[in-house]
Amino acid sequence: MKRTGNLYQRIISIENLIEADKTAKKGKAKQYGVQLHNKNQKPNILKLHEMLKSKTYQTSTYDIFKVYEPKEREVYRLPYFPDRITHHAIMNVLEPTQRTHIAV
Repeated sequence: MKRTGNLYQRIISIENLIEADKTAKKGKAKQYGVQLHNKNQKPNILKLHEMLKSKTYQTSTYDIFKVYEPKEREVYRLPYFPDRITHHAIMNVLEPTQRTHIAV
């Protein structure tokens, strides 16, 4: 198995966070969290970058609710910013064959 280095630096790069933001909001432009984020998109991306760089980022509290169609189940949802963007940033680097790959 080949070892890959500098993954964290690739994950937290501004370019990767911008790409992750684009990927995370596909098909979700009307969601409140996305609209709220878009009002301060650049400052939010820079803030997320700084939180990740200084290692102060912590996952937000989950919003838990029930859905009854097609069957009853609990849904755990994280806010769009910063959690969903962070998730996509990680996946951009770890699964480059299935997602947009960010070369550094």
